[in-house]
Amino acid sequence: VAAGDEPLARRRKQVQAKLCELQDVQASFDRWSEEYLELCAWFHVDPSKGMNSETFFGLWDEFLNEAKKALDAIDKQKETPRRAASLQPGMQRCSSNRTLRTPS
Repeated sequence: VAAGDEPLARRRKQVQAKLCELQDVQASFDRWSEEYLELCAWFHVDPSKGMNSETFFGLWDEFLNEAKKALDAIDKQKETPRRAASLQPGMQRCSSNRTLRTPS
């Protein structure tokens, strides 16, 4: 390499290194795009409509909160009759769920 070409040769190496980095970023972007499309298909979301992440996760948050409320209500309904039926006259339940005999 001639003395005058050395800065040009360094610049060429820098450009080649950046080109490799860009190719890696492009490959990563392509993989993420494929995964995004798979997720959209799984969640039945049309990617062409452009639902933003705030809306998407907001819907799931609302759904999961409502599901939790429903499950809590079902658990409460199941627990109330079971608790009432398990207490016999003269028996009392303490906080550790042990049954204690109360004085008559």
